[in-house]
Amino acid sequence: MLAPLFDRLEERGYDRIRSRDALRRASQTAISGVLAWLAIGALPLTGTFVAVLAAVLIVQPSADGTFRSAVSRISATVLGCAVGSACLLLLPDGWNAVVGLAIALALLNAIATFRPDWTYGVVAAVALATTEGQEVWVAALDRTASIALGAAIGIAVSAVLWRDRAGRRFDRHMAAVLVALSQAASQTAGKSGSDEPEVGIDAIPTVRRRMGLAQEALDVLAADERETRRRRLDAARDLLGAIEFLNRVTASEERLTDEPALREAIGRFRDAVADIARDPAQEIGIDGDLHDGPVTRAQRQVTRCAESGKTGHRRRATVLAFAMDEIDRALIELHRACAD
Repeated sequence: MLAPLFDRLEERGYDRIRSRDALRRASQTAISGVLAWLAIGALPLTGTFVAVLAAVLIVQPSADGTFRSAVSRISATVLGCAVGSACLLLLPDGWNAVVGLAIALALLNAIATFRPDWTYGVVAAVALATTEGQEVWVAALDRTASIALGAAIGIAVSAVLWRDRAGRRFDRHMAAVLVALSQAASQTAGKSGSDEPEVGIDAIPTVRRRMGLAQEALDVLAADERETRRRRLDAARDLLGAIEFLNRVTASEERLTDEPALREAIGRFRDAVADIARDPAQEIGIDGDLHDGPVTRAQRQVTRCAESGKTGHRRRATVLAFAMDEIDRALIELHRACAD
């Protein structure tokens, strides 16, 4: 139903993935905020502001991330209330609000340097320090309950409305990374036959953007789901590095492929790399030997051409063969990670 909208935004230059995330997050935060406001109004609590703030700020790109955010922010709230309460109770009247607020903010922001997800404790400390007309312990319980209620509403909305699990987000972005890597490898290897090769690689920005989104999803996954996916992402990063190395070799004005055998080998290498990068879980060797696949054989043929002097640029052909070997090694590691 929303596909035409995303198509139109993409035509106007907006990233489809970011547009989708923006719309989902906008709808989740709007509903979470309204529900928190209604819930506080129906209960004997006075923390309307902090409840709505908790419900809105707790929403993350995935349901897993929202739950993790809720746990850290409730913990930070308890700490903020404890620090604020201690300052208000221990300092003399007339000083407790100002000095207590300063101490609470300094301490909590110092902790947030090491635990950024605990920054939210500052909200509780400020709310408590500026409270008037309530006992300190009553105010602390009220703020904690209000924030916990807002967090619970944010979790519930994220889990029900347009739910997106971190594992699915990672797999979706990783699939896009592999497609973009395939395009980058094909473009890079093809430069050897061009008289005026371009320096850049068109697909690299897409690869980096998708890798960042995949890492974001990976960070909030449970430990038992994280390891295999982490290996895939690390292997994809290695392949990206190998492609960029190959690009530095091929983006030269010296044409390498005047020799038919060398031109044929590079063409087969380009096609094989693009095919395997798109689907690295496929069988890439002969009789189970990962080091005897089409990429390896093409790389060996380039090495033989360089060693036999069948190219006018023997040194550069040797460097090209080394760069192709790096691609081959990275593909094997990616295959192992994706085949698990």
